[in-house]
Amino acid sequence: MRTIEQQTDNCIRCVERTNHLTWIRIYAGTGCWSYMGRQKASDSQDVSFENSDCLYQNIVIDELLHAVRFAHEQARPDRDTYVKINYENIQSSRKNNSDRYSTTKADTLQKVYDLTSIMHHKWNAFSKNGLPTISPKANVSQSTMGSASVMTDSDIEKVKSYYLCA
Repeated sequence: MRTIEQQTDNCIRCVERTNHLTWIRIYAGTGCWSYMGRQKASDSQDVSFENSDCLYQNIVIDELLHAVRFAHEQARPDRDTYVKINYENIQSSRKNNSDRYSTTKADTLQKVYDLTSIMHHKWNAFSKNGLPTISPKANVSQSTMGSASVMTDSDIEKVKSYYLCA
């Protein structure tokens, strides 16, 4: 969380819970996951980091950004302009990770699509056969997709824009 605080100039801050109505509860659940945005008007927003496989900086940042409302980049309503989802290469139990959201669920905030976003899956995420699950439409290396270990400038702009810190 400190990395997010530093990168966003404290637009998003981590403070010890005292009498807050809502908070993020980080625990060792099943898998690496978070709901996207606040789920209830009060109580905890759960973020699960099951084991050490979840504790890479990029995964932690990704899950914490989900908790504060951000979707994966490839879930944007305009994603088909920028990438092709190769459903035939995706594990059947993971196809929901390639859903495209409506504008009400994933606002683009009028920011450019960012192939390198920390919130973008890698080119072979959830592949069942080693082939690409996401292919960029622009002439860029597929290995750049989802390659960030920290928030990109575009990620930071989106956070600051959404939380009115810009």
